[in-house]
Amino acid sequence: MFRTIVAGLLLVLPVSGCAHTPPAITWTDCDRRPALAEHLDVGCGTLAVPLDHNTTGKTISLKLVRVRHREQTGRIGSLVLNPGGPGVAGIEFATSFAARASEGLLKRFDVIGFDPRGVGESAPVRCTSDPDLDRLIDFNGDMRTPAGRAEAERDSRRTAFSCKEKLGDSAQFFNTEATARDVDAIRDAVGDAKLTYAGFSYGAKLGATYAHLFPDKVRALVLDAPSFPLVDDNSTAERQLRGFEEAFDGFAKDCAARPSCAELGDLRALLTGVLAQAATTPLTHENPADHRRTKGGTVLFGVMSALYDSARWQPLEDALRLARRGDGTGFFDLADAGSGRHDGTFPNAADASFVIGCNDGTAVLTDEQIATAAARWSKDFPLFGGYQARGLFGCRFWDVPRHPLARPAAATASPVLVIGGLHDPATPYQGAVDLTAALGNGVLLTWEGEGHTAYLRSECVNEVVDRYLVDLAVPERGRRCQA
Repeated sequence: MFRTIVAGLLLVLPVSGCAHTPPAITWTDCDRRPALAEHLDVGCGTLAVPLDHNTTGKTISLKLVRVRHREQTGRIGSLVLNPGGPGVAGIEFATSFAARASEGLLKRFDVIGFDPRGVGESAPVRCTSDPDLDRLIDFNGDMRTPAGRAEAERDSRRTAFSCKEKLGDSAQFFNTEATARDVDAIRDAVGDAKLTYAGFSYGAKLGATYAHLFPDKVRALVLDAPSFPLVDDNSTAERQLRGFEEAFDGFAKDCAARPSCAELGDLRALLTGVLAQAATTPLTHENPADHRRTKGGTVLFGVMSALYDSARWQPLEDALRLARRGDGTGFFDLADAGSGRHDGTFPNAADASFVIGCNDGTAVLTDEQIATAAARWSKDFPLFGGYQARGLFGCRFWDVPRHPLARPAAATASPVLVIGGLHDPATPYQGAVDLTAALGNGVLLTWEGEGHTAYLRSECVNEVVDRYLVDLAVPERGRRCQA
């Protein structure tokens, strides 16, 4: 169910003698202004787009937000953002981004965030109950055994059937290519002749898809932390597992250098012991109103969530210290931060991710291939391989028309800026190298820091990206930013 941490008006052909009228967005003041950002005005809007961009039939509504500096000068246009996923909502991300972005950037661009189709407030895909999502996160089946694989298979079948039942004939239209066409409708609606865009993680894949479909409508694209563009989903997952194992080792190395953390000893051994203990005596939350119990799955989900960002290493250290005393509170809190769970409810990210990911891909493994891969992952990636192997069933039961993505070549007039982090666990660095080559005109910026994505986390990266977005200045090839 959970994929590895691991979503415009009809394009009208011009008619002789008729001018193109772009779709309109009516912006209204809304209460989404970020804290301590009185210099920013925030407007919310809605844009109708075709469910199927090949027809003029049913439409769905996209929810958008526009953040505008009150003292704009020399405005260039709009900067459209996508935070990742698939399945991550973009409205709150846009306001958070604007609160952290440089004033020089904000004075030149409106910041546009949107919830992609199927996500958040834009025709959300909802197939799984909150209790079932709690159970899926805490999956503890041994994928090396027939019983463990049977449990994972049942979960995969149940999710696929539920989503097909909820979506009906519309299921196939929640895919990345359709979302890229929505982005073009947004570009048109905000009045930009060409798109300026920054996409993070899956958002980089979305941006590359846009560049492939609309190379002549690209002004500037920043693709931060892309996944592997030229391999199947399961190969990508295997490379991500290696990234998370290495990220845990990076966390452990940092811990060993700090006396307050070093007293925890061998962190791999400690985590392995916590998992073994939870398998027999489930960990609980200190809040008596929170009745969840974890046999280990929530622990691993919490660890992986923490490894996305070195800023979460301290909470991970604290969680391990608590768990050593039999208290799972820290891991529940880390898992909730990673999944977006709040007061017992989840956003629809997991369902949207499942549907969009299945529509984008084609890979379906046999029982023998799953058993072989599960055994290999459990051995090669001892912390996370067995837990993530339940995803090998993937889209086996998703029997709707697929829309697999094409190789992301893009003949854009301006170079595309790709950013890769040397120590990114979720989208390992090689993905950025491969995407840069596949695009044909990409320029790679390397960040040497820890964690997932780089823009707005490194002053060096920020300076390079802002100059590119404002002035279209491309960094020299081989440019690197230190941690």
